[in-house]
Amino acid sequence: MKYLRAIEILLGAVFIFSAVTKALDLHAFAVQVSYYGVVREPTLVPLVANTMVCVEMAFGTALLMGLRLRGLVLLATGGLLVGFTALIAYAWAFKGLKDCGCFGAYIKMGPGVSIGKNVVLLAMVVAGLIPLLKKRETSEGPTRLGPTRVGYALGVLGVVVVAVSAAFGKPAPESPPTKPTSADKPFAAYVIEDEGMTYDLGKDEYLVAMLSATCEHCQAAVAVLNELAEQPDALPIVSLMLGTEEEMEEFRTLTDPHFPLKAIEALQFMSLIGTEPPRFYVIRDGASLAQTDILDPTLEDLQKFLATSSK
Repeated sequence: MKYLRAIEILLGAVFIFSAVTKALDLHAFAVQVSYYGVVREPTLVPLVANTMVCVEMAFGTALLMGLRLRGLVLLATGGLLVGFTALIAYAWAFKGLKDCGCFGAYIKMGPGVSIGKNVVLLAMVVAGLIPLLKKRETSEGPTRLGPTRVGYALGVLGVVVVAVSAAFGKPAPESPPTKPTSADKPFAAYVIEDEGMTYDLGKDEYLVAMLSATCEHCQAAVAVLNELAEQPDALPIVSLMLGTEEEMEEFRTLTDPHFPLKAIEALQFMSLIGTEPPRFYVIRDGASLAQTDILDPTLEDLQKFLATSSK
């Protein structure tokens, strides 16, 4: 059936386009994966990101080539879309997800739009499955491809993706050096140098603000943090930041923070927070004592948090 073949081609093109846009900047996609809050370990997030790219490329290739296997390919495609949709809905509801990462860092797409897109794709899968489940088509694709030709095609496409990624993709930024630390004292890895002062987060007690340089709520929180820093006997405040050098410079210009800032590598940032910023920690000797997620904190909110965490 011509419409079945059209469905396979369209679905395959979407999956391959999605895989290629992710592969062009795998590090940025890995950061987007971490925003889902399901995988937070920095060593595992890139593995998950690479696996997702390979899976999408494999499904896209099978669909484009018309490999059907008695409807199993379309069934698996539907299952994959359901899984993706469930993850997006979870991260949207519980992690404040703003960009699904469906097309990497190149095409921004909100979770609501992404779920709508997946519903349309699922409808196409169902439409394609109907004739297959009624046994109106054979188990083979239109061209009756053998396993050897399928393997060759998958291999060639895989090489193309890797080559394009290597030629045009963005390399992962180098992580700034950190001190050795233990899992129960993750903040001990960071030392901040600011205006001749040294802030060793592995020693003493701090209020740590986890902020993003491009987050409007984070920018608004600086005024409250500045006010808190001026209070008598205030706990020392520092901020670990997510942002490029240019974004950090603009953040300082816009907010005029009265406390030291340190930009850290994105996957390190997400391993500490696991959700959308801002987040606030009270730490002692590198270990977290308490944390709170307040989107638009007031001075009273933070004072209450500090009072509660010190008990």
